[in-house]
Amino acid sequence: MEFLTLEQLREWIGEIRAAFDSLMENQTLAVRKHARQWQFFRLCLERTLGVSPGAWSMDRPQQLAQFKFEVEDKLRRFYLRYGRPVDFVFSLVHRRDALRDRLVVDPQYPHTAGYYLLVRDRRDSGEAAYSTLADSRAYLERVIASCIDAEFNAYQELPDIDEAPLLRWFRREGGAYRDLVHTLTQLKRRGWVLTNPCNPSTKRLLAIEVKEIRGNEAVVRTTEYWYLRWWSTIEQKYRYPYRETNRHTYILVKTSDGWRVEENIHPAPRSSTPHRQRK
Repeated sequence: MEFLTLEQLREWIGEIRAAFDSLMENQTLAVRKHARQWQFFRLCLERTLGVSPGAWSMDRPQQLAQFKFEVEDKLRRFYLRYGRPVDFVFSLVHRRDALRDRLVVDPQYPHTAGYYLLVRDRRDSGEAAYSTLADSRAYLERVIASCIDAEFNAYQELPDIDEAPLLRWFRREGGAYRDLVHTLTQLKRRGWVLTNPCNPSTKRLLAIEVKEIRGNEAVVRTTEYWYLRWWSTIEQKYRYPYRETNRHTYILVKTSDGWRVEENIHPAPRSSTPHRQRK
């Protein structure tokens, strides 16, 4: 089973609470552990473990949705980092999504203001546990987040082009990889970089959803913000500012090395750009 049942959660309450407390003490995750979003996260844990019967009614639904996004975004980035293995993986999921995807089937499983706290047991490091994680929606989301990071890092490395980090997330034969390498090559030829002092370029993954998993193929949709302010090393001035918020559809395929991005489909940018035109 992908997530622990309510009975398992309360059977291992001590271990789960210790893992949660350790998570909250990690300042790379929760810089301000008493901030509102982390208070809400802890209340979800307490109610799930049957400790606190209280409700959360001090914020509007829009604010709670923002709390959920901030917590999940921080957790995703934390679990992607290299470091010592964790015993339990925590996820905050909207009740609608959890019921739709049958992540929760127990009608007694508690939720807080419409959000479930789900816990995955990672203490078993065997192949079965790995397979469950590798086929999960959370894992696919992490692949896409890493793919986006790898693309941005490749832009920052110009004029050097190192394909090895890209191949950890892109399939070499896929259109997304070929188009990205073509874009990098063109940028290098023009002498455009992001490494000049005080370059403000950035990117952010605003939303992500796994739409479909069919055998060895998956579809993931995202909303992304990209700001790439290209500096010309030849003209010694900013040559082109690219600022777009777009929706992307990623096609992933499962290979012998794991899930890889095959295609990245998104609308043409609102302005004519020399990069990120074809993915």
